[in-house]
Amino acid sequence: MSRKWFAVVGVVLVWMGLIDCPASAEVIIEESDASEASVVITSALEAFGIGTQSAHEIALLATAGILLQDEPTTCLVYLVTLHWCESVDGEIIHRRLRVRMDASCFDGGVAQCIDVDCGVGMKPMLKLLSSSNGCLGIPTGSCFFVELSGPVETTCDTYPGCECLPQLQTESCEDLVECVPFSPADGGGVIVPSTCPSCD
Repeated sequence: MSRKWFAVVGVVLVWMGLIDCPASAEVIIEESDASEASVVITSALEAFGIGTQSAHEIALLATAGILLQDEPTTCLVYLVTLHWCESVDGEIIHRRLRVRMDASCFDGGVAQCIDVDCGVGMKPMLKLLSSSNGCLGIPTGSCFFVELSGPVETTCDTYPGCECLPQLQTESCEDLVECVPFSPADGGGVIVPSTCPSCD
């Protein structure tokens, strides 16, 4: 890997110190402790204009010292960002979890559902209701938004299972997709929803 990429990794690692900065004085954003560092760094690199696959390979090198090209086998995944809100002591907290999920979870055209034009200041996201199995750490019955990036080749590890998002197998694009207003956060790179999801 060239010195340029090592320099980019260094910049991103410094930038990572800003991931918990709020988008504004009124919005508090908290990254889940369960977020995968490789996905967080991939998102940061994408914000700098680097392609998703290249960004993810740099992230794997930065977080685990893994050169993907040297791996005997790889797996196809989507990089998944989940957004939801919780009330803590009367204050609304916007929470975010970033993980890898097997690409098969989004078979049947689900990934193409969000390939729509929502207009300026809006972003298409999947809107789901959390399941009772609690496998993503989202409170049962909570509404949440889902962003997808990819698919990308990555290391073959244990990812959250497709059962964590059961609605993907039963709902239509019309029922799943919502155009969500968003605001820049994390130093103006990564975007976050401006509103809390509602499944009412």
